[in-house]
Amino acid sequence: MTYANSTVFLPGVTQREHEVRVPIDRANPALGEITVFARELYTDESLPYLVYFQGGPGKPGPRMLMEWIPEALKRYRVLLIDERGTGRSAKVDRTTPERIDANFLAHLRPPDVAADAEALREHLGVEQWDLLGNSFGAACAGSYLSYFPEGLRRVHLVGTVPEPHMDVDLFNRKTFELLRERQNELFAAVPWMQQRVAEVADHLENQDVRMPTGERLSSTRMRMAGVLLGEEGDFGLLANLFEMPFTEYRGEKRLRGDFLAQLGGIISLETMPLWGVVHESVMARPGHPTRWSAERIYREEFADLTLLGNHFFTTHFEEDPALTPFYEAVNEVQHMDTLAAQSEDVSGNKVPVAALLFKPDLFIPYELTAESASRVGNLRLWSHDEWFHDGIWAHGEDVVTGLFEMLD
Repeated sequence: MTYANSTVFLPGVTQREHEVRVPIDRANPALGEITVFARELYTDESLPYLVYFQGGPGKPGPRMLMEWIPEALKRYRVLLIDERGTGRSAKVDRTTPERIDANFLAHLRPPDVAADAEALREHLGVEQWDLLGNSFGAACAGSYLSYFPEGLRRVHLVGTVPEPHMDVDLFNRKTFELLRERQNELFAAVPWMQQRVAEVADHLENQDVRMPTGERLSSTRMRMAGVLLGEEGDFGLLANLFEMPFTEYRGEKRLRGDFLAQLGGIISLETMPLWGVVHESVMARPGHPTRWSAERIYREEFADLTLLGNHFFTTHFEEDPALTPFYEAVNEVQHMDTLAAQSEDVSGNKVPVAALLFKPDLFIPYELTAESASRVGNLRLWSHDEWFHDGIWAHGEDVVTGLFEMLD
């Protein structure tokens, strides 16, 4: 069967919409409630459920038909959850100032998302179901495995595993090291790239250049284009972007409008501000606040990097209009020392788990994550030598087929 490229409009597949009311903070009901939304897709109502947690953070359940979904529909009813703060689950962005509050933002983390999914399971009267999680979504699935294992039959993880003892400084240091290695490979493969990026950076440091959205562009924010190094086809994408950033008129060099627009599509967090808002707090645990770890490590050890990537600094919250309203609340969350750990000890886990990790992953270091996987009970590990962090986007059908077969 050939499907439409949308989960909102998907002829040939039955859809149901589900909502459940949940507390913002289960330890403090006085903060109020939100509604969590999930879309169910199925072709056979007798099949078991597979709950999908999206990567990000900040992306809702997929609206575009990801490649893995038709394959999953052969054996499951698929439930696509809008994780709290995204989509139709109390979306948070600069147009919702009433939700830009430290107490609210502190509860957009994996343990809270997992508890929402468990509330939905109870609401629907499902005895047990299976999980699939990618990246941040895998962290949410790992939280579910840790805190609510009785609701689970099987768990499939892509990109990460449960992390009871996350060391945020070690994590960021390792990701900066990986970024340096990868950008050196880029400069060897595309010899003009380093000088071209340096030319753009120098221009931005000496000229008031405005993005199409009106704000001044700094060299630091421009360097975030290096986030493409975490994706398959990264060298080509960056070569296309930096091939011809300048135009000249009467000897005056200017950055082209199309370059700035394309760059904005990469570095602006307008469509998913929670990527920057939640990213680092995912790694917090009791007694271990994150305290802008990536920025500290960068300025102390990696300030010479030409390109930056999947790290967020205070400057992002000063310069990106999508993030500026969040700064004070995020700064408060960054210093909270009571946030729940992403996971508890799962060495005695009995639920069957299949995990796929990527050896070239720049965003979640394989070395650290494979070590954590060895401490998860009943986990089968698949390590891929070539796929990048976006493996489920680039190879979705192969990803889920392999994971499902590992637990068959």
